[in-house]
Formats: sequence, structure tokens, C-alpha cells
Amino acid sequence: MASDEMFLHEELMLLALRDREGTIAGGTNYTFAVGGAVIAELLLSERIGIERDGKNVTVRVLDATPLGDSVLDEWMAQIAGGRKQRTAQDWVTRIANTKNLKHRIATRLSQRGILRVDEDKVLWIFTRKIYPELDPRPERELMRRLGSAVFQDGDVDPRTAVLLAVAHHAGILK
Repeated sequence: MASDEMFLHEELMLLALRDREGTIAGGTNYTFAVGGAVIAELLLSERIGIERDGKNVTVRVLDATPLGDSVLDEWMAQIAGGRKQRTAQDWVTRIANTKNLKHRIATRLSQRGILRVDEDKVLWIFTRKIYPELDPRPERELMRRLGSAVFQDGDVDPRTAVLLAVAHHAGILK
């Protein structure tokens, strides 16, 4: 992956964030979308595979080589070190329930100059981190790529197809 390319979970973050407010749009299943994106990224990178044994469909590690992303590498290690085989759905749920997952992804995007880390008050009492967009070019390119996949004839690359499916089913594309 080139240095200017993003992983699926980073692209989902850009789609889910409100650009100016820096918060995740309500009414989405963002955390489960990220879980699905992590599993999909590991599948597309051929780090994991799906194994069918009768009625059981489980995830197994094919190549434990790190991808250079803390979120992906952490979950690759979790899957590789698991005591028992789990389904993709089990892993998506576990990933979705990871503490501070949104903040970890947003921090990585802020380090690349795409988002800004800021704080905001809720009800003048509670402080929360927000991530307004600094550089709109990556999201514009992402939207162009998705629009092209939806509205033009021709083949759609697997990454874009997966991103569209995950974002659509999570309600992020509304």
C-alpha cells in the first residue's frame, strides 16, 4: 500500500465524520462498520482466510506479517493468538467493542494532516475529542472513487466494492 493510500477503516472514518463538527454522524453503525472493515482489510491483504468445516465457518491466519497499522496489527495478533477458532461475525463484534478505537483511527489521520484533534464541551460540562477535517482532498478523492463505482459502467476494484458495501450497510452513505 502506498503511503498516501488509506486502509478501509480510515476511509470509513472520513465518510462517517461530519467535516466541520468532527463528530460521527448519528444513526450509523460506525463501530460495527470499522469491525467489518478491519476483517475485510485482513482478507484483502491475504493475512486471514475463511475456513469452512461442515457447518462451522471460521477465520484463520494465513500470514501474520504486520501491515504497519496499529489497529490491523493488533487484531491480526489477537486472531493469531486466539485459543479457539471464531467466526468473522465474532471478530467484527470484538473489534467494534474495542475501547478508543475511533480515537486511535482519528489520531492516525491527524498525524497525516487530514484531521485536526480538538476538544469540545457537551452541556458545558463534559469534554470530548472531536476531529474536524483539515485537508478535504483525501475525502473528495474517496467520494469521486465511490461515485465512479456506482454511476459508471465497468469493473469496480475489490477495495471500493467492500467499502461501498460496509458503508452502505452501516448507514454511513446517507
